[in-house]
Amino acid sequence: MTNSLGHRAAAPLDLEERAELALNALTRNVDPGLRYTLYFDCRLQLDPPVLSHHPYWDHCDGTGRTYAALLLAREMTGSDTGGEIDAHLQRLVASYQGEQGLCWIPAPDYPPAATRRPLPPVAEFWGQRGCLMAYVTAYQRSTDPGERATLRGRIDALIHGLKSIALERDGRLYYPVPPRERPVDADELFYPRGGWQGGDEPRGTGVMCAAAPVLRPIVQYLMTGARNPEAVALCDGLARYVVERADDFGPDGSFRGHFHSRVATAAGILLWGRYSEQPDLVRWAHAVYRFARTVGTSFGWFPEFVGEHACETCGITDMIDLAILLAGAGHPQYWSDAERFGRNHLAESQFLDAAWERQVPKLGATATAEFIDSCAPVQLKREGVRDVLPGAFSGGSAPNAVIDTRRGHWWMGCCNAHGVHGLFLLWKHAVQATRTAVRVNMLFNRSTPWADVRSHLPREGRVEVTMRQHGTLAVRIPDDVPRAAVAVDWSSSPSSMSRSDRTDSPAPWVWNDGAVQVEGLRPGAKVTIGFPLAERDESTSVLGDEYRVSWRGDTVMAIDPPGRTGPLYRRRAEQAANDEPRPNGAGHRASRPARSSRVTW
Repeated sequence: MTNSLGHRAAAPLDLEERAELALNALTRNVDPGLRYTLYFDCRLQLDPPVLSHHPYWDHCDGTGRTYAALLLAREMTGSDTGGEIDAHLQRLVASYQGEQGLCWIPAPDYPPAATRRPLPPVAEFWGQRGCLMAYVTAYQRSTDPGERATLRGRIDALIHGLKSIALERDGRLYYPVPPRERPVDADELFYPRGGWQGGDEPRGTGVMCAAAPVLRPIVQYLMTGARNPEAVALCDGLARYVVERADDFGPDGSFRGHFHSRVATAAGILLWGRYSEQPDLVRWAHAVYRFARTVGTSFGWFPEFVGEHACETCGITDMIDLAILLAGAGHPQYWSDAERFGRNHLAESQFLDAAWERQVPKLGATATAEFIDSCAPVQLKREGVRDVLPGAFSGGSAPNAVIDTRRGHWWMGCCNAHGVHGLFLLWKHAVQATRTAVRVNMLFNRSTPWADVRSHLPREGRVEVTMRQHGTLAVRIPDDVPRAAVAVDWSSSPSSMSRSDRTDSPAPWVWNDGAVQVEGLRPGAKVTIGFPLAERDESTSVLGDEYRVSWRGDTVMAIDPPGRTGPLYRRRAEQAANDEPRPNGAGHRASRPARSSRVTW
């Protein structure tokens, strides 16, 4: 895959640089002619490619997630690129909220194709989650009292609406399966105007996994200190129904069907279990995570549906989310999972340029014309689509190709947004700090108010941490590194110590919970940790296809056979082609400001 960032795929992964690139797709994949509604589909098989609207997924879920991702990317980068789009998306998200406090997919501006879905206006549950994500992210980020009060009112109204339409059984809350529709492993749920028209309990249908993902942003809202008894009751009632009655998960955490909805449900229940101090819910989510790992790969490829389809980027982000939440719940071994998923398949799923698009097998002129004629002109964007691609994320990748042309979707607006969410989770949690300690959980480049981290992975096993505060430093070392092979060097900053205190000898350090720990550091002290990066090959089978995966430490350097449509993991070849030393640390911009975030996803 040609790399528009200057052969940087083999260099240390720069999360802020990736987020800045993502701003291109987030701000361009909108339609000024339709109130800045996003395009959910990209018809890459047409030449040139065409963006098209989707009457359901453009709205609420798509727009909400896109606006939230835009805010997260701005937190990471400080960039105002395309900043005029923010206000348009903010207004658009707010325009969806109406009757009963819910967010409603509006009647489309073009005739929708035949579908089993109820015609809009309708309140779809992924849409409630998407709008909550937008509201809660904006609420956390805002410092304006008036804006925060408005957002709080919108959040509370939406939570009230979700609570008021929930049905109750033995203290548990659920949403029903509509009559005459008994979907198996459904990943959609629609609430019509006028209320539920009867309906049964959704046991074993997967319907609750379309509804329960709303837990994640609601708990995030409660974690801001918001007091909302309805939110507490809704979270506990939904979580208990899923865990104790829904029958969508086996006793061992196993599941089938739509991967994204299942792991997003587990993430919400896990966060609720941690917030409400209910360890049985944490154990339940842990079991789901352990099973979910078995249906994908160790480098972060996960199927859109268990046992079929290509990799939806949303599922990668959800697995990163679960791994980070579990690491914070007393399972620190999962920091390694989060880092591997992020530096490998999440990073590789981002379109760094548009050159690969010409490798997609194209339909003929007749089929292209038939598609164009089947759509209303307002539904399509036909000019400049290749300019939108850089920064977006794949909707359906193979382990070795950015597009799996045999299976699943190739582009989905939700993946563009959720891929950015994944970058943010890695960036937010890579370095954590208290007043007296700094912990480096994942070995990415990161400049924070507490420490500056320069990672040389995967070129070499070396991490440099410069302290910005007094205290203890703990740096997690990859699981497969022998302790005896780790070298730690320490030097002080001349400006931070008296002449008699200066020393270049190593500071005492100890192993603590899989991390190198150095105590008594002052601002300016620099700790350099070196370790070998083991090279190994492993064989893996994905949907009946066999691959040989070549690792250097926790980074996949190559996959054989190579992919055809946007081949991935060409890092070994790229490094050989561009292996000159980089000034100011490999992949690290010396001028980057230290950044923290008010947003706590």
